[in-house]
Amino acid sequence: FYDLVEELGVPLIVHPTDFAFGQVLAGYDGGIHRSMGRLLDSSVTVMRLIFSGIMERHPNLKVVQTHAGGILPFQAGRLDKNARIAGLPEKPSVYLKRMSVDTVAPQDLTIRSAVDFYGADHVMYGTDFPCWHPEAAIDTIRRAKLTPEEVEPVMEGSAAAVFGLARV
Repeated sequence: FYDLVEELGVPLIVHPTDFAFGQVLAGYDGGIHRSMGRLLDSSVTVMRLIFSGIMERHPNLKVVQTHAGGILPFQAGRLDKNARIAGLPEKPSVYLKRMSVDTVAPQDLTIRSAVDFYGADHVMYGTDFPCWHPEAAIDTIRRAKLTPEEVEPVMEGSAAAVFGLARV
């Protein structure tokens, strides 16, 4: 599967499910699951891609993690310190930084942090419409105080590169 995805040059998009962690994070009208459980779900999936060696064996695999990278960019130092995986020549953060993320995260600090961690060329505009309105997503990006050099890749260039889209 990963051989073919890499060969085709299409991105593998990691989006959370509502099945994993559901029982552990139940209650509170779904508040824990919707706010943290989904981020945990996609972050565990990405960690498995790294720890299993898939990212090492497939250096050209395009991976897009939704929701600004979940919890991973904020805990990359902890991953590097505590995850000693046999057969991986690089720290987990090296593999993380090869991935792209979207801006579906309704907090300017999260967007700013994603750009700082991954680089603007690995962060792409997203809204998760109809769950989050495009105008609200753009307002969040504006509040993140990106430089003009960061805005272009986030708003257009990163997605065009990852998805192989022609730019107008």
